[in-house]
Amino acid sequence: MASLGIPKAPKKIQTTLSDAPTSSSEVFTPCHLPATPSSTTLVRNRLETQSFRWFLDSSCEASERRLYLRHRTLRTLKLIIHLQKIPSDCGHHDRIERLELVECWRQAVPSTRLLAAHAEFMEIGPKNVRDVLSSMCTSTGHLMSLVVHLDTLVEQVLGKVDALWRIVKNNGAVLEEFGTDRRLRISKYFEYQHGQTVHWNRLEVQFDAIDRIERSSVSFHRSDLHQHCASLFPTEQQCGKSGLQGLVFLECLLWNVEKLALEC
Repeated sequence: MASLGIPKAPKKIQTTLSDAPTSSSEVFTPCHLPATPSSTTLVRNRLETQSFRWFLDSSCEASERRLYLRHRTLRTLKLIIHLQKIPSDCGHHDRIERLELVECWRQAVPSTRLLAAHAEFMEIGPKNVRDVLSSMCTSTGHLMSLVVHLDTLVEQVLGKVDALWRIVKNNGAVLEEFGTDRRLRISKYFEYQHGQTVHWNRLEVQFDAIDRIERSSVSFHRSDLHQHCASLFPTEQQCGKSGLQGLVFLECLLWNVEKLALEC
């Protein structure tokens, strides 16, 4: 007959201080993250991960109420976005209070083309920025829409300046800065024949905006010599009524001068 074994006494479970339950004051609760990232974080992430030429300028004085945007090519431009906290049901949210376009000549690069692009952007940029702000939703969620618009605007300006540069170079002229107020002018030295004598002259076109280049922008160094100067101005028949200003006018003018010089 099998004997019944005597059950062994259960082992005592020893507890240590580390196993003891903590008091209610020591219970950890999960941290509460903000409902949305800050405006600065959102904009920086988008600018760094997408191919924008704008970037957040961290060299400026830090402020949660202002964002500083700079352009990688036109370094003389800085856009300051002023933010304002607005109370809401969920606490507070930011809105765009105003935009400020600032010129930063300390960051200027010695380039006539970039100077022309800066002048062209400042001709249309401030009004364009005001119009955009008045027509768009001012929540910070629309900040990237503003950046996309400005990026497109700068690309259009750079394209127009490139077209100006090609016209100037293809016709043997020079685009240069003059004066103390960073004005621009196009100059071209040329020779022509009158009778049996070869004469010289110099054309100058001074302007502050490409679209405003017109007859009043043009001067000749020796305008009183012979009557060839008046015949060099583009006509409506040559470049059309809409071409009596801007790039078309300039291209026709420089071609007329070049043609006169080639006939020498």
